[in-house]
Amino acid sequence: MGRVINPERPGKIRDRLLKVLVIALEEYKSLDGVSVQTKDIAAFIALTLEAISQTAERTASAWEKRDYWIKADRFRNEWKWVSTYGNRMQAAVLDGNYPLVHAIATDILGFVNDIELPKRHRLGTPWIGAYQVLKNKSGNTR
Repeated sequence: MGRVINPERPGKIRDRLLKVLVIALEEYKSLDGVSVQTKDIAAFIALTLEAISQTAERTASAWEKRDYWIKADRFRNEWKWVSTYGNRMQAAVLDGNYPLVHAIATDILGFVNDIELPKRHRLGTPWIGAYQVLKNKSGNTR
């Protein structure tokens, strides 16, 4: 039996997730007030940041296995903002602090403003139900 090669490398997944993040941030920016959609998009942003952080850690771990310690540390430092803002966003969403959520979303846009999106995307609305997923994941079921 041959080796199984996964064509979905962490960098490719991370690029896709960053584009999804930008689309969600743009959609969040266009909303006013707190609604079900606002909560879902904010939770989706928090979950996406967590997924991006996981791909960054997978990449850094792979470099450490090859004894590229400095490269792995630099990479982790470069992507540290993702986990920091992801944790802050998750806490703010679960606490219902939407002024803070808006401030965090604005800060995140500063990191991803150079990502180019296709004119038409077929993403749809993957954030529907994300608030409930985040609540279930955190153990907060009320």
